[in-house]
Amino acid sequence: DLAVALEGELLARWTSRVAGSGRMAEQAARRLRNACLGLLARADARHLELARRHHVAADNLTDRLAALVVLVHHGAGDAEAQLASFADRYREEPLVLQKWFSVQATRAVESAVETVASLTGDARFHWANPNDVYALLGAFALRNPVAFHRADGAGYRLVSTAIARLDAINPQVAARLAPAFG
Repeated sequence: DLAVALEGELLARWTSRVAGSGRMAEQAARRLRNACLGLLARADARHLELARRHHVAADNLTDRLAALVVLVHHGAGDAEAQLASFADRYREEPLVLQKWFSVQATRAVESAVETVASLTGDARFHWANPNDVYALLGAFALRNPVAFHRADGAGYRLVSTAIARLDAINPQVAARLAPAFG
């Protein structure tokens, strides 16, 4: 409701591209612009086109990632293609690919359980890398209540199975996932 009520102001702010002077001000301006983009997509699905343009025109990872989140989390028809393009672009950047895992793990749809389960078998995911585990399974368990708490228990089974597997590899990483059940 808030996004709908403020749609005009959000669109004006997103369009303005006003940046401050200095690194911190520029970061804050990007964060504000990207927050506006997310709210605009909530106000009306037609604003997904803005996210597509934002994704293509982005000259930095912050903007590109923010647009990808909007496209994926709002179910854009080309979300899978955008995910594939992003992964291909950053195929040699494991830290960026961890963000790619998190984008998919935090999509608030029940089918995210199957997506995350599938991604644990992806060649870019490594069980022995704690940051991969936190980016995918941690993001899913701690930041996606819709899928994690799915009524059929699939989210719980996925994470509990992962904890058991991780306990043999790195008990500390397994322990960091356990609070999701609290």
